[in-house]
Amino acid sequence: MGLTMKAQPQKDHNRPQAKPRVLIVGLDGGTFDIIRPLVAEGRLPNLARLMGEGASSVLRSTCPPITPTAWTSFATGKNPGQHGIYDFLKLNPATYQFSPVPARQHVHKSLWRIISNHGGKVVVVDVPFTYPPEEVNGCILTGYGTPTGDDVVFTYPPQLREELAAACGRCDMGFMPEGTKYNLQADFFQSWDRILENRSCVATYLMERVDWDFYMIVYGVIDNMEHALWPFLEPQHPAYYEKEAAHYREMLFRYYEKVDRELGRLLERCDDQTTVIIMSDHGFGSTPTPKYLTKLLLEEGLLHYKANPLSERLMRIALQAYYRVPLLSRFVRRLSGRQKMGLKKVLTAAAIFPTPDRIDWQRTRAFPGGYGLQVYINLKGKYAQGTVSPGAEYQALQDHIINRLLALRDPVSGQPIFKAVYRAQEIYSGAEMDGAPDLIVEYNNLHSPNEDAPRDRLNNALEGNHVMEGIFIAHGPQVLPTELPAREIVDIAPTVLYLLGLPVPEDMDGRVITEMIAPDHLQQHPVEYGEAATTTQVNVQDYTEEEAELVREQLRALGYID
Repeated sequence: MGLTMKAQPQKDHNRPQAKPRVLIVGLDGGTFDIIRPLVAEGRLPNLARLMGEGASSVLRSTCPPITPTAWTSFATGKNPGQHGIYDFLKLNPATYQFSPVPARQHVHKSLWRIISNHGGKVVVVDVPFTYPPEEVNGCILTGYGTPTGDDVVFTYPPQLREELAAACGRCDMGFMPEGTKYNLQADFFQSWDRILENRSCVATYLMERVDWDFYMIVYGVIDNMEHALWPFLEPQHPAYYEKEAAHYREMLFRYYEKVDRELGRLLERCDDQTTVIIMSDHGFGSTPTPKYLTKLLLEEGLLHYKANPLSERLMRIALQAYYRVPLLSRFVRRLSGRQKMGLKKVLTAAAIFPTPDRIDWQRTRAFPGGYGLQVYINLKGKYAQGTVSPGAEYQALQDHIINRLLALRDPVSGQPIFKAVYRAQEIYSGAEMDGAPDLIVEYNNLHSPNEDAPRDRLNNALEGNHVMEGIFIAHGPQVLPTELPAREIVDIAPTVLYLLGLPVPEDMDGRVITEMIAPDHLQQHPVEYGEAATTTQVNVQDYTEEEAELVREQLRALGYID
């Protein structure tokens, strides 16, 4: 592997010339709504200790809280307007086609690249959307968003895969393989158990053998389990009262426990100079389906499809039936991933769920993004078949859509469906603003743990999905025990650099979380700023069409795209 080996692969508090180190453990989709009750029950002892002795706060994600956008903003310390990753898919204005985008298609240095450039040694495991692997001072295993296949190089150095396979029996990617969809079948849980068993070996092997300064691993199992099992956790949802619901709730809790045990194994191998950070890219909660955007744009006459004249009416009926008729949504939810895809193909052929290539662009004034959390205005001069003039017409259409979205109420609770609707320039800034969607929505988290909700007010329209409120926990020699106000995900990178004694690039949007740092340490070591974290040495590598389809399949399996 060509990496510096430790003389002793076990915990060594007395090693000479101890250096500050940072360990980050990512819980993709982690939420305090689950963690805090489990901590109170004594089921997450390692997280409980870190929270009790360290700092913690809600960690606000990017808006919208989408995996590639959030993890890229974390890694760069910059908002999407700088790095240009707004969604799982990138829109081509000339063709209206959405295509998967590798995260490393920008000029901004990652946190691990910055540390490497200062001579620090890094280990990065399973961080989503880090493919292709960077050449760093250390090693990388890329995470979710990596195309699968025996010939795909997802490690750096490339030979690391063989070394880990020899040590741990195999070295596969740390996410669900194609062919195993998230559902309630046994193979879903068995696949994740195999992944966790392998990562337990891989993680400790690298921790013991690399003389690291920065170590990071992300556990994607939490997000996957929540996507599959959240309806059984939500008392407002009919699935909560199904006979097997308690079993599935317990399954979700047990995977939090499994990750807590893996955290414990990592903590055993850290010394007293290590700062430990637990974070998530977003939280998880109960929101209406993102199809609300599609439904609204159809109803407002802003989105039009080709095919027969009944297609748009059929689509509205199908959407309303799916989210309002409990038996229908229960039937679809229980289908395996492949059966769901087959049903979608049938519906598409019937023009109920037309594909984007069936959109009538000459009549369409606005259309949703791939995951239904953004609205694009079909602007003249920007899109090949633009219908909306820049200036007053554009602004008026934005105002109309914003007002309609904010007026929508949940039919059961009466709460607003959308917490906020933003114009791009209100939340983004930077050189990549041309690729930004025009409007970005933030759904209300309607999750309520109240089991006494009236049974006649059950809300079949809710589903488990990403929300803005993630988790942040920090523990280390310079960290005060305190509960902080909400922090931003872009604050993590500058904070890590500070903890390692490195300057913070002047072009990072995030700031060091000084409120959690011991005052005497902060006084002796004030925050220093350095040159911008950009590079001209960018290995921009687009997916091949075959790789892009493999990534699309991963996104379909989790319901991120149709």
